[in-house]
Amino acid sequence: MQFSLKQFLIGRPLHTEQAHHEKLPKVLALPVFASDALSSTAYASEEIMAALLIGGAGLFFLTPQLSIGIALLLAIVVISYRQTVMAYPGGGGAYIVSKENLGELPAQAAGAALLIDYVLTVSVSIAAGIAAIASLVETVGHKDIHHYIVPLCLLAVAFVALMNLRGVRESGAAFAIPAYSFVAIMYVLLGVGFYRWFAGGGVPLAHSGAELLAARTVEHSAGTALQTLTPFLLLRAFASGCTALTGVEAVSNGVTAFREPASKNAAAVMVWMGLILGSLFMGLSFLAVHINAVPPTADGFSETVVSQVGRMVFGGIGPTVGGQSVLYYFLQIATCAILILAANTAFADFPRLSSLMARDGYLPRQLGNIGDKLVFNNGILLLSLLSALLIVVFKGSVNALIPLYCVGVFLSFTLSQAGMVKRWRRLKTPGWQLKAVVNGFGAVATCIVMIVFGVVKFSGGAWVVVILVPTLIFLFSLIHRHYRSVAQQLSLEGFRPRQSYHQHVFVLVPDIHRGVIPALQFARSFSSDAKALHVSIDPAREKRVRERFTLWSRGVPLVVLPSPYRSLVAPVMEYIDRLQDQEPNCLITIVIPEFVPQGWLPKLLHGQAGFMMALRLHERRGIVVVNVPYHIDAFVPLTPKSKPSAGSSHQ
Repeated sequence: MQFSLKQFLIGRPLHTEQAHHEKLPKVLALPVFASDALSSTAYASEEIMAALLIGGAGLFFLTPQLSIGIALLLAIVVISYRQTVMAYPGGGGAYIVSKENLGELPAQAAGAALLIDYVLTVSVSIAAGIAAIASLVETVGHKDIHHYIVPLCLLAVAFVALMNLRGVRESGAAFAIPAYSFVAIMYVLLGVGFYRWFAGGGVPLAHSGAELLAARTVEHSAGTALQTLTPFLLLRAFASGCTALTGVEAVSNGVTAFREPASKNAAAVMVWMGLILGSLFMGLSFLAVHINAVPPTADGFSETVVSQVGRMVFGGIGPTVGGQSVLYYFLQIATCAILILAANTAFADFPRLSSLMARDGYLPRQLGNIGDKLVFNNGILLLSLLSALLIVVFKGSVNALIPLYCVGVFLSFTLSQAGMVKRWRRLKTPGWQLKAVVNGFGAVATCIVMIVFGVVKFSGGAWVVVILVPTLIFLFSLIHRHYRSVAQQLSLEGFRPRQSYHQHVFVLVPDIHRGVIPALQFARSFSSDAKALHVSIDPAREKRVRERFTLWSRGVPLVVLPSPYRSLVAPVMEYIDRLQDQEPNCLITIVIPEFVPQGWLPKLLHGQAGFMMALRLHERRGIVVVNVPYHIDAFVPLTPKSKPSAGSSHQ
């Protein structure tokens, strides 16, 4: 097989029969489908503290309690989605569940919410990963790293996209080590931190009490009034911390990527993910509060909470580099890796969801095409483009992107679980009452979080998603209507083909040369009534064509179309119009000769009149366009007699 740049980047293509070899074992499925959820531990606690900071840093003590509440909600969602995974072995994401149980409109809403969620997952996780590296670089004195945030984010998007284009199994194997390294170092962080806090004499504070009290956000002027509205402030903080639940639904969307028994393996990964996520999230929230960490949203503070916890917990432990423990550097690098890896979850699910919606006629059919590596290439490329655009627009800021994030996530949660409730009530399988209660409670809880998040984050950017979801639903409806219209027009039901019709064959003759003769021969091969059309824009060329045509035409008559305004297209279109007015049911075949030079540079040196003519003709009913190529070399050895002839002009 010939080497190409494409093969170098994504590898050799896979045979269709190799699809079952691309199925993932549980150990590789966890980093592919759970990395988004696991990575949220890097910023979920931070988001709670940022929300509480509006009322003053003195409210940080509520962070662990709110984390416990969010962990309980996580348990409900995990149990609910585990039921979904077992009930839908072919993949049971919010789109499929809503479509089967709630109808087309809720399914479109779920699909829109998930597509937005996946685009934001890539943007947020990549931005957060680069922010982790920026915090690391800042600690060693390089304060200008923020000037390179956007380019670094775009490079990370390109890297993850490239890895996914190489295939599901290969991307899973490549990202397994970073994912498990992050989980390992986080448990080491919590283990050392809790040991030092409870038995080792305490953990150093990241900021003094005075610095903590001085911490303010840009919203603090409104915070003074909000401080007395504790329920509202708590709801705001709770909703912000629910970013920890983003990505939980990913496993249910990718059941078909698991090895058999797919449902059982997917359910196991769902439980593993919930246990790891919940324990890391609650542990980090506890340590963040007790070392006086301050979220980077505070005025004058830019270091992430994870970085602050890592510096304090690992300080003085093991070898150091630049005054910081090697474990701290490992933590930051692993955090960056898992955050960037979190984008892989979206790259695994966005193309799958797009293909499902394309199959149902809500998205372009091209998104359902499977590429060389048995992945949905077009979906991967579309996701890369949209997420890169968001990163550029929001300048790679996690805090600016987060408000757009969770409304879509919890909308899909709510629709999925409401759909499961209706499913249990319809099928009434054994134990359906308890299952319906679990899904119903989850639907109510996630709906409340969605509403709260939409209200408190509306002005901060959530309004974009509130507008985007119905806009996408409208777009889905237009696409679906178009495909249905096409299917109706192509249907053979009641169709009676015409028994006969008169065919006119015309060959466009810009000049007489070797590239035109094959087109004339081709036309004569299937029609004895073929005619040649020459558009006269140059009297000298018209004279040359008339003189040579009799010798080379093989009996094909010539029709000369005058063009006083030097247009090549208009005279041909007018001639066809007159013919179709006289014979409305006739079929017209236009044969266009074209020569094809080798190499991209020679192609740029010649006009594209034939191509433009074909584009115009393709828009007309009752016209068949046939291009007859004549391949030529870019350069050939020239003899003394090889000089341009008078008839060497081309289209």
